[in-house]
Amino acid sequence: MKTKSYIFSILGATLVTLLTGCTASHFEKDKNIQTVYVGYDKQAVIPPGVVRYCWEEPVVEYQDNGPGLNGDRTYYQPSYVAIRMSKQGKWRPCRSVPSEVRGETKNER
Repeated sequence: MKTKSYIFSILGATLVTLLTGCTASHFEKDKNIQTVYVGYDKQAVIPPGVVRYCWEEPVVEYQDNGPGLNGDRTYYQPSYVAIRMSKQGKWRPCRSVPSEVRGETKNER
């Protein structure tokens, strides 16, 4: 009677070990999956007749204004810096590079 229970316990332990080992190896395969991103660096050819626009930054001036009374002499005004925009920013056509005139991009020179 003892030998049967001894054999069943050995078979049960072996079965549990096999199932646990297979399950662990199955999960290890899932953890090693990595995503690989592939990029393509060459730019597209610029079609003829396309006009590219560049942003031209605005021109600003900083004007120091000192402390003093206002024009009516009713209240005191502390010193401050006024920012005046002398030229607004705008979109303008970009200057073409010789390689772009031939239909290439800047990286193909």
